[in-house]
Amino acid sequence: MYQNIALRATALFVVLSVAPAMPLAQAGVSGIVVPPNSIAARGHDGSSILVRFRPGALPSDRAAARAQVNGTLLRSFTLVSGLEHLALHGGFGVEQAAAMLRRLPFVAYAHPNYRIAADQQSTNDEYFPEQWPLDNTGQGSLWGVWPPGTPDADVDWPEALAEAAGDGSIVALLDTGIDYRHSDLAANVWLNAAEAGGTAGVDDDGNGFVDDLRGWDFANGDNNPLDGHGHGSHVAGTMAAVGNNGKGVAGVMWSGRVMALKILDDTGFGLLSDAVQALQYAVAMDVRVSNNSWGYSEVLPEEEADHNALRDAIAAAQANGHLFVAAAGNEGTDNDTAPHYPSSFNLDNIISVAATDNNDQLAWFSSFGPVSVDLAAPGDYVFSTYKLFAGSIDDYAWLSGTSMATPHVAGTAALLLGLQPDWTYQQVRDQILNHVRPLNALAGTSVTGGMLNVHDALNGVPDDGGGGPGPGVPPLTPAGLSATDRGDGSVLVAWTDVADESGYQLEREKRHKTRGYIATTTLQAGADVVSLVDAAGTGAFRYRIRSYNEAGYSSWSIWVEVSVTGGKPCNGQRCR
Repeated sequence: MYQNIALRATALFVVLSVAPAMPLAQAGVSGIVVPPNSIAARGHDGSSILVRFRPGALPSDRAAARAQVNGTLLRSFTLVSGLEHLALHGGFGVEQAAAMLRRLPFVAYAHPNYRIAADQQSTNDEYFPEQWPLDNTGQGSLWGVWPPGTPDADVDWPEALAEAAGDGSIVALLDTGIDYRHSDLAANVWLNAAEAGGTAGVDDDGNGFVDDLRGWDFANGDNNPLDGHGHGSHVAGTMAAVGNNGKGVAGVMWSGRVMALKILDDTGFGLLSDAVQALQYAVAMDVRVSNNSWGYSEVLPEEEADHNALRDAIAAAQANGHLFVAAAGNEGTDNDTAPHYPSSFNLDNIISVAATDNNDQLAWFSSFGPVSVDLAAPGDYVFSTYKLFAGSIDDYAWLSGTSMATPHVAGTAALLLGLQPDWTYQQVRDQILNHVRPLNALAGTSVTGGMLNVHDALNGVPDDGGGGPGPGVPPLTPAGLSATDRGDGSVLVAWTDVADESGYQLEREKRHKTRGYIATTTLQAGADVVSLVDAAGTGAFRYRIRSYNEAGYSSWSIWVEVSVTGGKPCNGQRCR
């Protein structure tokens, strides 16, 4: 059982307050520089808990469990069956209540409600020269905030305009909300048509939320997801600021829509239970992509962190075709050994994003992980929209953090879905990860060792084509990978066949007592093959697989582990 964990956004920022049509000298520059928060959210809500009951638990079982810890039901979740958010009314601490519930045979898990936090064609937009992540010519900041960088250390966004400047789909933004009054954001904030054309005070679309015009404020329990912090508005601008409008900045997608789901309050903190409910809302509204520039790292030692409420919610979203793009965190550490959640959950509908600077280097604050992080995107001194200054003046700010890197990837995913609305989340993910720009500086920091390349990801993708890989598109990542000990020193490795593949490449690694997994061995299988027997020898091993065709490789699958017993079969050769 876990506590209601708190979440937090982490970002360096300089706030630039610029009145419309006023010279900078008149408008002035206000704000301070604050380094990206180097600590993910820690701790949990002291008065609530999350518990998931096993299938078959009776209503009387649930009631007895609540009574045992002096708890009452706050809400249940349709996205994750059996999951409940309980209020605790004294007598037991959160950890004690969690331990008591975990001992019940009909409880799958119970844990704190952890705290989460924010991880903080040409265009004529006025401040576009400040947007080095989209087009880096080696320029420095117009106001001297950051020094000149390396030309083309960017995501090749101008080159992508011919493919998708006018395309895009909806992205659910789980964050501090959006300042939808900002003139560079307003046109691209999602609007619920049923509520906009309905009756005030009535749940016109029947989704359980009354007057959810632009989304919902889960942090405060109301229908006004207005950003009082600034983080969410900045992230929204990177994804979808109105482009080519002669002012402000341009988003990765000019005509996509951002759904405001406020899970972090105006201090930048929130609770895990609100994140679960926001994701549930997005899935129920058929939104295919979410941006998650927030995270946490503390879990109870007795908890298996890969089996908690948020993981189950993301897995349920996966079953509904949802792609969950998440910040890797700003601790500057290896997420493979010190996980940052939710980006470190081992689910293939998560894209975990590290941050780079304007010299194509991993940003000093960015977390990394050759297994748990997928790619990098620009995240240092990113210039974007901000909450209104004095409630009425369009504002902009420089922020740094993996929070700022993540919306570049989420926006690209939305562009791909705008071009190919029938694509699966696997196709969108693979198209992004298979078309990164490899960088020596990023080798060993992520699965791809590369930087997001918007142009290459979009290039050649037909507009509004049918589902399935198009011409020149690599095949999907094989699903259902399993590794089974045969008891004779060999392993049966099996997977589900994909379409349009020429063959499969597998990797095997053996676990060393002190050095982790080492000694990578590459295995091959032909087209339409769905299993092989590998004479691995005895010990602990792990396997992963990818498919390939003439257009390239899919992304790697997740690793699967197996302990192999017995001797060396088949005279040391691979069994047939």
